[in-house]
Amino acid sequence: MEKDWCDEYKACEKTDLKFLGGATTSKSNGGNSGGSIASQLTPEEIEKAVYDACYFGDDESRVTQELVTQCHTVCQSRFCCFDSYKLQGSCRATVGEDECELYSLCEQLINANGGEVKTFIELDLKEFDSDKPDLSTPEQMIEKDVYDACYFGNDESRVTQELVTKCHNVCRSRLCCFDSYKLESSCRADVGEDECGLFALCEQLITKDGDVVKTFIELDLKEFDDGTSSNYSALGPGSKANEGDQFTTVLENACSESSLKTLDGLQTCHSKCQTHLCCFTTDPTLVDQNCSGLIPSGCGAYEPCKRLVTPPAGTYTVTSPTSLSTREEIEKRVYDACYFGDDPTKVTEELVTKCHGVCAQRLCCFSDYSLQSSCRATVGEDECELYSLCDQLVTENGVASDALEVEEKEFGVNELCIDKAAVDTTLFSACKETCQRRSCCFESNPGYSCYELEKDWCDEYEACSVIGYNFQDNR
Repeated sequence: MEKDWCDEYKACEKTDLKFLGGATTSKSNGGNSGGSIASQLTPEEIEKAVYDACYFGDDESRVTQELVTQCHTVCQSRFCCFDSYKLQGSCRATVGEDECELYSLCEQLINANGGEVKTFIELDLKEFDSDKPDLSTPEQMIEKDVYDACYFGNDESRVTQELVTKCHNVCRSRLCCFDSYKLESSCRADVGEDECGLFALCEQLITKDGDVVKTFIELDLKEFDDGTSSNYSALGPGSKANEGDQFTTVLENACSESSLKTLDGLQTCHSKCQTHLCCFTTDPTLVDQNCSGLIPSGCGAYEPCKRLVTPPAGTYTVTSPTSLSTREEIEKRVYDACYFGDDPTKVTEELVTKCHGVCAQRLCCFSDYSLQSSCRATVGEDECELYSLCDQLVTENGVASDALEVEEKEFGVNELCIDKAAVDTTLFSACKETCQRRSCCFESNPGYSCYELEKDWCDEYEACSVIGYNFQDNR
């Protein structure tokens, strides 16, 4: 069928590869590892050659580049048996159903676009990792999956074990893109610069020793506490006990009594502690909502945060809500600390910090609050309603730690991207963060732009032009 084409490579016989009726065999692999129309092989021998070269079952560790290469060698001339293969017309009628069935395992090398899987990474993603980004999707979708799983920006409170786990799931097969990764040889040349670039955020999971970050404490120390890294090195790299000690030391400094006497100190402590405030609930009516019994080791590491719930004298925090004598006083305290109405420019860091101080022990009233189960039934509807403004601090991922998060939650693009955004830095940042959610709409490179495909969806963010984010056809 391809005799002339094969004959061009007759010199390969010198490397121990021999023609076998249109197929090749390798003596080093038992003489039957090659694959095309092996007329001198029995059906049983063909089936065995395909199985030996291509089978990995449910064992992900067997998916190697060597397996992919050997499977390609066996299967190359029989991809045309499969309707999913788009690079060649079907040969099923010519070859016959019986022979095509002998090559059934070969179909695993055909990707979603009808082309051929070339690397073990592609095969691994195709067969085992449905939760990872599909490499056949447009580049912006891969980038979005990585962003959704791994991004935390400058918000330390978003560095959780859940984030680390999700980021691992997305990034696992592309850590080899980075020179800093020492557990595997680089795959950058095989994967390509462009694709590796889509996984840029994944590099945050690589430690300075070229290993992989396993816990949120490791990631927090790596990304936010460089100032104490020398002490950590002195304690000894790789020590989980020392790592925990360093984390506690950093937290102790952030939440010290002297730190909590300043607004900046209170805000820093809050940003580090807010995901574990449920560990230290002291209000008798909230005893069922205390999570210290559910995550004792986590609560132990966050012991310094207890000062936010039971503050020392002279700190900036407001009085515990349970000490307020009347409903009117509670409602007024919440209003004074948290209200900004329809004006996003009133959402300042000071407002968010004061609002946190008032709301800390009643955030559990709100069903979206993912850090502990709702205490509404225990506390009562009436009291929770007094704290209704506190709901603006609750996001899909937990609790807003700064003005930017509150603005993004409470206001849409048309309210954030107004003329004032050009002179108000907080408003500008909120507008920019919001616009970046649809960054593909503003791409100048047509190859990356989604504007033509999603024009109506993109046009909803036309207000982004106030900070220089314009659609391609308006440039």
